[in-house]
Amino acid sequence: MTLFLIDPPRAGLLEGGSNGLVALADWVERRSPGTEVRLLDWAALPLERLEQSVAAALRGRGGNSCLVGITAMSATYQTALKVARAFKRVDPEVIVCLGGHHATPEAEIILQRHRDIDVIVRGEGERPLLDLVRGIPMKGVAGISYRTPFGLIAATADPPPLSTEELDSIATDFDRLTSDAGKFGRVTIVTARGCPLGCRFCVVGRQQVRAKSIAAVISDIRRFVERGYRRFTVEDNFFAQSPGRTLALCGELAELQRATGGFVFDCQTRVESCSEPIVAALAEAGCDAVYLGVEALTPRQLSFLGKTSLPERFLDTLIQKTLPALFNRGIEVGVNLQVGLPETTHEERQETLIRLEEIGRITRQHSGMLRIFAHCHLVYPGTPEFRDGVAAMAFQRDIFESFTQWEADQGAMLHWLGTHFAHGAGGLPIALLDPCRLSRNEFELLEEHVQEADDMLANVKSIGGIELFDYSPELTSVEAI
Repeated sequence: MTLFLIDPPRAGLLEGGSNGLVALADWVERRSPGTEVRLLDWAALPLERLEQSVAAALRGRGGNSCLVGITAMSATYQTALKVARAFKRVDPEVIVCLGGHHATPEAEIILQRHRDIDVIVRGEGERPLLDLVRGIPMKGVAGISYRTPFGLIAATADPPPLSTEELDSIATDFDRLTSDAGKFGRVTIVTARGCPLGCRFCVVGRQQVRAKSIAAVISDIRRFVERGYRRFTVEDNFFAQSPGRTLALCGELAELQRATGGFVFDCQTRVESCSEPIVAALAEAGCDAVYLGVEALTPRQLSFLGKTSLPERFLDTLIQKTLPALFNRGIEVGVNLQVGLPETTHEERQETLIRLEEIGRITRQHSGMLRIFAHCHLVYPGTPEFRDGVAAMAFQRDIFESFTQWEADQGAMLHWLGTHFAHGAGGLPIALLDPCRLSRNEFELLEEHVQEADDMLANVKSIGGIELFDYSPELTSVEAI
């Protein structure tokens, strides 16, 4: 068996290889020694070269049977489908699996619409992918949806999540990637999966948190440092969600700092998690930047997003406690801020700018560094906001089939979204689209609302003491043909 794990073309999106595919490759290789695993990092591959690249990959497998695993975000869904079609054209006998955050909630629709996709791997891919390469019949593989010989869609039960011991056994080897091994010049590491919170815009909320042991995390980082890596991003969904583990991990990281000559890392966490002891421990451990998922700076918008049940206290904590604590320890701050929220009023835009002015003053007072990372508010499949929208008939259940294709055809729109926002493509920018047409699976940008988003970015950029992050140098560029 040859297993291909593929990151599909994604020019115009942020650079950085797929940590998930690297983990899957290691998991399968360790437990299925007879399987040849080939990771095809095609993020920068021109679509014009896709067919010949597929043909070359299949020629190199010898006489092995073949399983193709493709990861898909909503932003790469259409190119993932193109990869699947290319494999089936070259060899109709290959089994094509699609996984990732887009595929999991859209499994039934994808299998109904796309005959080139044989299997949807839902959620964590390690267990189902290993069963598939071992040749276990699909009805016996937990965590998949598939098309039966009679054309029906079947779904097996979810497997148990990976335990701490199993997560510890996964070794990340970035040599498999041709893309950078992370974003913004840093290597991505994951110490825990899942998130206990329930933000309305997030697809991974309300998931059990599973963490690597502290010893395994230290071992991973030591190995990377010994290979010359010195800058890391901890890409847990919610770092510091467990104060006890965070303090213990930071203590071990501080010891590793002294033993290895030093390294730095950043992480993403919550405003409420940045207590003085946690911030002090992060600084001692080598944390040089913290990304706060603030998302909005007005009470109504915070409540709408499900960020907090006490929005006024949340904002007061951010401005009066969290930011000063981080700046006093020399830690830079990144603040995620969503633009284009539904039903935003002129007064809310002004309130946001006033709070940003206050944040800028605090940053200057503490000689700190604060960057705003703008996100376009998007609705993704599988999120509470998506389910609410379908129930309210704001859009149809299968809307991503037509929307992702429409968006892929809008070159100017994709360029604007990609250069201005971290999450700019794939999801529905519902505040920027005509709602009447949206309900019919039709799409038209409201120029006035797009202009309001542009104006907000321009206003943020002009505020002293803060920096609006420029995404354009961080986008994946296409290889020369």
